[in-house]
Amino acid sequence: MKAAARAPHALVPLLALLGTTACGDSTDPGGQRLDIEAGEVLLAIQSLVVPVRTSADAGSTLLGATDALVDAGVEFDREPPQPEKGEWLGFDFLPELASVVFPPEVQGQTFIYDPAREQWVIDESRTDAPETGIRVVWYALSNGFLVFPLNERGYIDLTDEDDGGALSLLGVRMVADNATETLLLSEFTRGHALTVDGTEEVERVEAAGFYSDGANDADFDLASVASADEATGGYLSSLDLELTSPGTGPSYAVHFEESAASSADDPRGRFLITVVRDGVTTVLDIDLPGEGDTDGSGTLSHAGTTIANVTLNSGQSRFTTPDGQRVDSGQAVELSALVRAMLIGWLDVVSSLPIFFD
Repeated sequence: MKAAARAPHALVPLLALLGTTACGDSTDPGGQRLDIEAGEVLLAIQSLVVPVRTSADAGSTLLGATDALVDAGVEFDREPPQPEKGEWLGFDFLPELASVVFPPEVQGQTFIYDPAREQWVIDESRTDAPETGIRVVWYALSNGFLVFPLNERGYIDLTDEDDGGALSLLGVRMVADNATETLLLSEFTRGHALTVDGTEEVERVEAAGFYSDGANDADFDLASVASADEATGGYLSSLDLELTSPGTGPSYAVHFEESAASSADDPRGRFLITVVRDGVTTVLDIDLPGEGDTDGSGTLSHAGTTIANVTLNSGQSRFTTPDGQRVDSGQAVELSALVRAMLIGWLDVVSSLPIFFD
């Protein structure tokens, strides 16, 4: 069983753009130091992403059971998305699961893995699954594969939450339930809708809820919209994700958009990412000049002031002050780590949502 929590192939340009080891623009220790504690902002992002990672195995377990769920009669509508989208982020993987239908014969059933038969089966002795959906037992994994003897970590509930509105709604609930604890790790709804008006098609995906690891909580709100005009070949696709901690804790918001006015025009992309920590806002604004391009440029602002120009090129993040001066090399390395986290931290949320199936 392969792990589900992974980036789609179209994310390769973005990951290549950032590289695996960040470095700064200058080796001159005498460069200017900027008025930002990059490490503290990075920790704020990590505090919001850590609860999401706790549930990654649950998504992988669910993915492994998908074929058995289909064989049992669960209907996953995975029609290819209609509107055209670009290549930077592969947002076409977001709407793959348009809807789920639970026929009466599987409603209220719990699916377990049977090692003797080497397959997922319904366990009729378990009677506490949701009445409007199904329950899948969540097992411990190693490198995305089941560990034997099986170790139950909890369960994932999928439920029909349709309310007659514009979106087809699916409920997802992940619970850690073992001998030592019962902890609600995540609960959210996910919606999908496709509308056609003449030559224009619009597709929407929304998800909202929370993640927890017992020590840290993170609420999230995600929306992806794609529109395309068959007549012109123009399109616009966007993703918005916000992670917030309860009370006065930090927040992390990502906006990405990609568009082309017509099929004859080169697409352009843009990231606008905001982190708020202790009432202070840090903003990364990056433009990507062409489809699948691995270069980008923009600015980094902190506390209302633009503090650095940022260039992403050949796997490196490079920084200069607004007036073109070099940045202290040690701080440049810290800033590179921060920029990387700002640009890809949201992937943990998207790839860990156990609702986007291959």
